[in-house]
Amino acid sequence: MPPKIIRIEPQGFCFGVLRALRMMQDLTHINPPKPWYLIGNLVHNRFVKQFLTHNGFIIEEDRNKEAVIDRINEGTVVFTAHGIDDKIKEKAQNKGLHIIDTTCPFVGKSFSMIKEYLSHGYDIIYLGKTTHPETEAALSISPQVHLIEDLSDIEKLEIQNPKIALTNQTTMSKFNMEAVEAAVAKKYPQTVIMDKVCYATKIRQEVMRKVAGEAKESGQKCLFVIVGDPISNNTRKLSETAKRFSGQDVCLVEHLDDLPFESLVLYDTIYLTSGTSTPNVIVEEIYQYLLSGNFEPKKSVLSPLDYYR
Repeated sequence: MPPKIIRIEPQGFCFGVLRALRMMQDLTHINPPKPWYLIGNLVHNRFVKQFLTHNGFIIEEDRNKEAVIDRINEGTVVFTAHGIDDKIKEKAQNKGLHIIDTTCPFVGKSFSMIKEYLSHGYDIIYLGKTTHPETEAALSISPQVHLIEDLSDIEKLEIQNPKIALTNQTTMSKFNMEAVEAAVAKKYPQTVIMDKVCYATKIRQEVMRKVAGEAKESGQKCLFVIVGDPISNNTRKLSETAKRFSGQDVCLVEHLDDLPFESLVLYDTIYLTSGTSTPNVIVEEIYQYLLSGNFEPKKSVLSPLDYYR
């Protein structure tokens, strides 16, 4: 008997990703000055990257974004959904470059709150990933923004300012954030907490915790298939949540080709969901394959033109 296939909703693009992609679509119709440079990856998904490259965007992946702007002397620059250092944006403006800023509104709101607390004399403790572009943009705001990546970093903090606020990269784990909040409050009891895990990330993690808990208690052998790019932080955190609360098998796949074809028949139930930067069409292709019950290895038939759908 083939396994039961259950989709965990919501899936596919979140609001911020969809908004950024629509801005790119609009740009192709408006046709601003060329070349079109994307300063970093619009979102963390290599298939979205293929779609954008196919549509004429030059993707600059050098982490030194200021050096990238120094090299560009004409055309349009697009800043990604993760946010951008204000000084780099100002440099692009001063060079007379046409600018499209796709910063996710939720990320922008997070940065605005950081600036507001800084203006009132606070130091900011920021939970994020050092190489993530959102974290890089947040740290560029002020030297008074102090990065921590995990609980162990809290012990190393030596903040003398009595006014402290804690916030985070918007794609972090809600459950990791709760542990960090408790540890920071123990060391700095006066800390103001600004939980900025974005709604789309938070709701997926909360739903995943509930479903994973049910899978743990089911007595069945289950597999969680998480569709997304391995460099996507929210996708990795979703995968970690599934494993942590279910104790069952979890696989993170980018597309159909990555499924563990030979072992699929071993499961009673297969759960399917995705990160917030995963094209819906990829999830749908996997879902239809799993529903077929024929688990012979199969290649994806999608092309770059499909990935915006």
